[in-house]
Amino acid sequence: MRHAWMLILALVGLGLTACGGGGGGADAGGVDAFIPLRDGGNGVDTGTTPDAYARPDANVPPYDGGPAFSCTGLTPVTPADYCAAYLDAFVAEYLRCGLIGPAGEAALRAGWQCDVSRIQAAITAGHATWDASMAACCLAHSTHDTSCFLNPAAGSAECDFIHGTVANGGACNSGVECMNGYCHVDGACPGTCTAFAVPGTACNVGDVVCDANSTCDAQTHRCTTANGTAGMACSATANTGCEPTLTCLDPDGDGNGTCTALPTRGQDCDSNRIVCDFNSSICDYDFATDSGVCVPHFEIGNMRCIIDAQCAGDAYCRGASFGAMQYGTCTARAARGASCATDKCVDGLVCRPDRTCGDPPTLGQACTPASGCADALCSTGSGTCVALHAPGEPCSLNNQCASGNCSVASHTCAPECP
Repeated sequence: MRHAWMLILALVGLGLTACGGGGGGADAGGVDAFIPLRDGGNGVDTGTTPDAYARPDANVPPYDGGPAFSCTGLTPVTPADYCAAYLDAFVAEYLRCGLIGPAGEAALRAGWQCDVSRIQAAITAGHATWDASMAACCLAHSTHDTSCFLNPAAGSAECDFIHGTVANGGACNSGVECMNGYCHVDGACPGTCTAFAVPGTACNVGDVVCDANSTCDAQTHRCTTANGTAGMACSATANTGCEPTLTCLDPDGDGNGTCTALPTRGQDCDSNRIVCDFNSSICDYDFATDSGVCVPHFEIGNMRCIIDAQCAGDAYCRGASFGAMQYGTCTARAARGASCATDKCVDGLVCRPDRTCGDPPTLGQACTPASGCADALCSTGSGTCVALHAPGEPCSLNNQCASGNCSVASHTCAPECP
């Protein structure tokens, strides 16, 4: 269950998750959480007393470890039950980590679509195996893991519950069938299990899947080497080059930095370390001093936000301007049917052309680039949702095809294997 929140963190990393200093001396837990460097502390606070700004203690359950995790006694999860179980686990973690509220939960559940027919077909054909007990353990781990998205190793072993049995070179209809690669489909079905693509290989056209050491760059359309681990060099100017759990630290400001662990709840952050580790915390940043501290998410009405990710649940940061050194206010997002002329919609909904929040437009309906379309393309010429291209029709990128696969060889949409 790591893919959804990794995307969120990548987006957050492009903005500012920030913190603002101040606060009195030591609290009941010893070193004050909110001025750990100024008072000579180490930034670790295990007390329970709020600081001078009435901000709650930095380390409170479940974010300092939470309940013990165990896979004992869980009910096995079959492929047929997996969709509903995955949704429950996904929503539970997002609620716990403050990334959605009740309105966002309702929107996610209303728009949820999940189909395990390909997985079931592969299992029935003997092309894949499914460990129902391990699937249950994976889902349970996600709801008990208190790292809130920034611990890539958490749950990785537990989530290894489906295995393909077809070796590279063998016939396949979907990627779950392949033992150590992906299912490459070009002109006709079935496809062929193929080794994952290495850095430098073209992607975003064709069904190319990059290997574990690279990702498909949206701009270059090529597999790009994965971000660096702790201690590796990185580019601080673009705040890129490090794994999501790390930040590119550049103390001398020359643009060349080192991948360094993100500050955690209660520790200092500044313009060099402006993204906190998201253990349900964000950086409360102070423009005047270029300093701050990682604290719990801001609630609705808080007037010190800079970006949306600082606000809890269904709120967003309204009226902020980093360039003008102007804070915003955490404001409730608009729910289904409400106006989005001035407010943002809750997660899971889009601002439709009539300026109300709702589901993405469908085939034949009016659309905008911002609203997009559900299972269709938004035509910039007509301003309506048009059908995705069928197999054999011309294409230039994968997202133009109903199959999600624009053939590299023919630049026509490849079929989607049954």
